[in-house]
Amino acid sequence: GRAGPRVLRGPAAVVSAPALGRLLNALPDAYLLLRLSGRVEAANPAALRLLGTPSVTDGPQLSDLLHPSAPDPTPFLGMCSRSGSLLPGTLQLRGADGGMQRVRAGCAVVEPGEDPLLLVRLQQAETASRQFLVLNERITQLNREIQQRQRAQEQLQDQAMELEHLAAELEQTVEELQE
Repeated sequence: GRAGPRVLRGPAAVVSAPALGRLLNALPDAYLLLRLSGRVEAANPAALRLLGTPSVTDGPQLSDLLHPSAPDPTPFLGMCSRSGSLLPGTLQLRGADGGMQRVRAGCAVVEPGEDPLLLVRLQQAETASRQFLVLNERITQLNREIQQRQRAQEQLQDQAMELEHLAAELEQTVEELQE
């Protein structure tokens, strides 16, 4: 057995494993806690729904959750184990129907060591793609708005120059009349 609660150390805080579990359970996105060796330590409710499993209490291996044709995730997890930042990647999970379910994965180390503990955020690829499309559409709208404002600003500058020119002509005409 383990001696007391495990403590996860990060650059800014110390968090106990139960506190981290409560935090993950409160998040709407799917998260896994797993060891670099591939053992799944915990999954929040969103991850369990995504994986189509009621629990991960037996500590399954990540390989048990992957589609048989999925590439080996070890290189990706290895990079994650050396990074404190969420690194992007993809995983091909086994769907409830046995088919492949492609997900975007963000992964970072939360407990370094011989077999580091990794935090993996899972997001269905189509959801991520849809969000990307919405973001691109919004960027396009903002670019159009910027172009319209730039044209309006150019027109105002042209009108201001024209008014300055007319004012100068008017001033010159007034001076000529006063002579």
